[in-house]
Amino acid sequence: MNGLFITGTDTGSGKTSVAVSICQAMKQFGLHLHPRKPVESGCLSTAGKLFPEDAWKLQQASQTSDPLEVICSYRFQAALAPDRAARLEGQTILCQQLQDACTAHIKPSNWVIVEGAGGFYSPLAEDGLNADLAMALSLPVILVVKNTLGCINQTLLTLEAIKHRN
Repeated sequence: MNGLFITGTDTGSGKTSVAVSICQAMKQFGLHLHPRKPVESGCLSTAGKLFPEDAWKLQQASQTSDPLEVICSYRFQAALAPDRAARLEGQTILCQQLQDACTAHIKPSNWVIVEGAGGFYSPLAEDGLNADLAMALSLPVILVVKNTLGCINQTLLTLEAIKHRN
């Protein structure tokens, strides 16, 4: 599978902005893109539905025909780590479900751009972290870092973690 896994040092690092820019650039080269934000928490409720804003931005940037329900299969209102947000809503998410959501409807010649949630070691599912999903997908990882005080330490620690996970 062709693709990239976008992660960050933490929440608010700019993953969505970078993923959107990558989608826009790749689209200029005529690549067929499938963006995935398999789980998004902190979604706003509009007309009785949870709206995944990050996934919507990816959809617009990639100009994909994939519906938001495919781009973002799991949505939660609480602005918490997805595994906790799911528990609050009486649901359970497993890493295999997120992996399946990322690979559904992908042809070998297509590209998938997967945006994680939170930092590389942030919990994503009951049984896994962003790191586990990145490993399961076997995609190259792009690390996004917010330029703030302490970012060098966070960056080096996260790069070490990415290297450790191959």
